[in-house]
Amino acid sequence: MLTDPDRHRDTIDTFQPQPYELRPFVLPGSEEVHAGPTRLDTSEYRLDARTGRLWVRREDLLGARDTLFASYRTYPFAFEDVYRRRAPGTRAAGDSATVAVVDEESDSTRGFDPFEGIDLQRSGSISRGVVGGTQRDVTVESGLRLQLQGEVADSVFVRALLTDENTPIQPEGTTQRLQDFDRVFLEADAPQGRARLGDVDIDLDGGTFGQFTQKVQGVALESEGLGRGAGLTDGDATAFGAVSRGQFRTQDIEPDDGVQGPYRLRGDDGEEAIIVIAGSERVYLDGERLTRGQTEDYVIDYTQAEITFTPDRLITDDRRITVEFQYSTTQFTRTLVGGRATAGAWRGDDGDTRLNLGATVVRQADGRDFQT
Repeated sequence: MLTDPDRHRDTIDTFQPQPYELRPFVLPGSEEVHAGPTRLDTSEYRLDARTGRLWVRREDLLGARDTLFASYRTYPFAFEDVYRRRAPGTRAAGDSATVAVVDEESDSTRGFDPFEGIDLQRSGSISRGVVGGTQRDVTVESGLRLQLQGEVADSVFVRALLTDENTPIQPEGTTQRLQDFDRVFLEADAPQGRARLGDVDIDLDGGTFGQFTQKVQGVALESEGLGRGAGLTDGDATAFGAVSRGQFRTQDIEPDDGVQGPYRLRGDDGEEAIIVIAGSERVYLDGERLTRGQTEDYVIDYTQAEITFTPDRLITDDRRITVEFQYSTTQFTRTLVGGRATAGAWRGDDGDTRLNLGATVVRQADGRDFQT
């Protein structure tokens, strides 16, 4: 009986406090803990096999909204915490003359479950509302919000955020880390690579002249370890195609002496009624990039397109302020396609690659005749 333990898969939200609860009586050595496609080493977590409690020691996973996937086996039995002799004349726990008969639920009465057999953690909400006024008819509004995450196949993990709402709500730019509630995306991770669809962040680091960062709506494909079968030491490739979520702009701000803000960001044509895309800004003070946050260098109101500097950064009229950002526009759409490929060859005695080659291609085009 000990040679046929059960296999279990659990999805863990690292935003919850530790310890994380698994099933008790875990078979030692059978557990596998993954952060996305990466398997954690046994030194990066601690597992109490008796109680099934898991502690994670990696600081970058704690306090952040991330997901762990635990796969393990358990013994096909369970023990109580305390066993004692029953006193004469007393009835044992669970010993009752009443017999409960439970009818098994048939497949026809249980209903259809599209996620049956798939280990997915699901959450979401449905909202309904009635809107009316003196100058408008009564209308019914509704919204659906669905979140999915889990392992759909062996070493294939899926994370999705889907919604049919269309609201211009932006997060507050008062913290260094922004929540992803304003994003709609589908992401699949596998050992061969990763695919992202929806609101994705393109971040290419191709040296001095090949760097490109932008938030877009489209599809991005990434793969690592290419070319090893052809004799190369390493290689990876990235390809994407998208419609930009906003228009890119660089603005130089002329500060007032002793005024921390707010300073307004404007569009290319000087328009003030713009909405800055959350997390797209880069703020430089005298050439030094600043960090967003109330306890850091600045805060930003994305809806009002206003930036305010904290007391840690005193602003005078001789300071040089430059802000790079993206803002929403309805004048035209901007299509974007590109890719990057790198390859390494000639591995030295120390194991490092001696020769690295890479190429980055990005094409961006405007369509001013397309009215949204």
